[in-house]
Formats: sequence, C-alpha cells, structure tokens
Amino acid sequence: LDYFQSYGIEIPNGSHFASRGSFSLPFGSLVLPFEIGEAGGYQDYLFGFGIRMSMMSGHAAALSIIGRKKEAKALINELNQKMRLSFVNRILYERLNDDQMASFAKKLSKSIDPISLLSSAYMWNLKNILRWITMKQRYEIRRT
Repeated sequence: LDYFQSYGIEIPNGSHFASRGSFSLPFGSLVLPFEIGEAGGYQDYLFGFGIRMSMMSGHAAALSIIGRKKEAKALINELNQKMRLSFVNRILYERLNDDQMASFAKKLSKSIDPISLLSSAYMWNLKNILRWITMKQRYEIRRT
C-alpha cells in the first residue's frame, strides 16, 4: 500500500494479500488461516507461474473446510512434490549455457506437442529423485 500512496493513489480499506516468492520448504500445511496461491508460497520455481498451484492449493483449502481433510492432505502432498521438482528443474535450468538453451528452444519449437515435453519435466523418476537428494542440501530453505 505504501507503494501506491507514494504515487498519490489512495486505496480505502486496503490490505496486503500476497507474499514474495522464495524457495521455501517445508511447503504448505493445512493450518488456519489457510494461505493459498502465492500468499501461501505456492509458485512454480522453474517458470514462476502460479495459477495451477494456486488452484490446487485453493481446492485443498476448500476440501479441508468441508471436512474432507484426508483428500486435502493428499492434494497438498501432490502439490508439494510438484514444487520440489520445479525447484530441481530451476537449478538445472540456471546451469544451462547459451548453446544448451538454444538447443532446448529448438527442441521445443520442433516438437509436435511442446506442452507434453514441458510436462515431462515435472515427472518423478530415479534421476530426478537423486537430483533432489543432492541439491536440497545446497540451498538455504526457509518459509516466506
């Protein structure tokens, strides 16, 4: 709100509604008040998108509110796995040099189904599990 006020824009009854994106583990839990979307720390670390994770975290909160806590917890666990893998993918992405980045872009442009190609980056396999085990110890991990 201070930012807008510095430009002479007054927002009546304004309130803060989001937090900064960061690499935070452990990820969301089902504790009141429910924080969903970016306010809850849910963000794709690879590309920075958050709408799918926001929808999933909102769905989990809704399930918990209506008493379906077991389903909500399963959804949060699935979401946390996606976030862990996006963290690994982000670290790998940051290590690409210009030639590797160009090769990756070329592969995407020639693909008949680039969405499927990108989605495969979020699937757990032995290689990604080993990457997670190796990389999670190298970075500071804290809540937002």
